[in-house]
Amino acid sequence: MSRPLNPWDDASILAQRLQCTNARVYIIIGATEWCSRCRDVRVQFDLYADHPLLDETWLWLDLVEHGEFIGDYQPENLPMLILYQGAQLLACLEIETVGHGFEATVDLLRTPSLSSGEKKHRSAITDPGIRERLLVQDWAVE
Repeated sequence: MSRPLNPWDDASILAQRLQCTNARVYIIIGATEWCSRCRDVRVQFDLYADHPLLDETWLWLDLVEHGEFIGDYQPENLPMLILYQGAQLLACLEIETVGHGFEATVDLLRTPSLSSGEKKHRSAITDPGIRERLLVQDWAVE
């Protein structure tokens, strides 16, 4: 089990992974301090982040702590899941926490037809630009 990646400490690693065309980067935006749904999802997120599939990277962005990476993007609801494969935004959707919501969402997003472009999640929206901000490897250098 490895420690979760942190954009403050792992900028170079994240940038390298985001540049791979087959890499899938799952980004969860939440606020565990005041959002109970986010706290519930965080537990499930940690399980996936600790045991990712090949070419998967899992990243938790907190609204307060990681605001620089989220930028002007204001999610309608929390928690939100954003999925990139290479430079392509595959999904940007609210995570349902009822029943098997998180697990079912991840299973859907892992389907081969989604990655091949045959279908996109119906909640896909305009790219919030998070990938571009994370690609800057030297943002923390003074």
